[in-house]
Amino acid sequence: VCYCQVKGLLAAGTDRGRVAMWRKVPGFLGSPGAEGKDRWALQTPTELQGNITQIQWGSRKNLLAVNNVISVAILSEQAMSSHFHQQVAAVQVSPSLLNVCFLSTGVAHSLRT
Repeated sequence: VCYCQVKGLLAAGTDRGRVAMWRKVPGFLGSPGAEGKDRWALQTPTELQGNITQIQWGSRKNLLAVNNVISVAILSEQAMSSHFHQQVAAVQVSPSLLNVCFLSTGVAHSLRT
């Protein structure tokens, strides 16, 4: 688990290759009884391969280094895309993964580049 104060992002790696991120809710003025989880908004996870063993924010560009024993991936923020047309939804869930769902049949496919 690692926090980037500049971006307000909390990142955590899992044993299944996912990097989950939570963005701090700006200007949170919750009630005194509000829980800490209400101060964070879950972001779309990034999917990598293998067991993530180490995660660290670094550099002046606030890039995220992710170690999965075999290799290290350097992640940076990028806008993801989505599109919906004729009962087909396509959603980019990571830089190299696209999910396509045919809503009329319920069939879903994951396409990795």
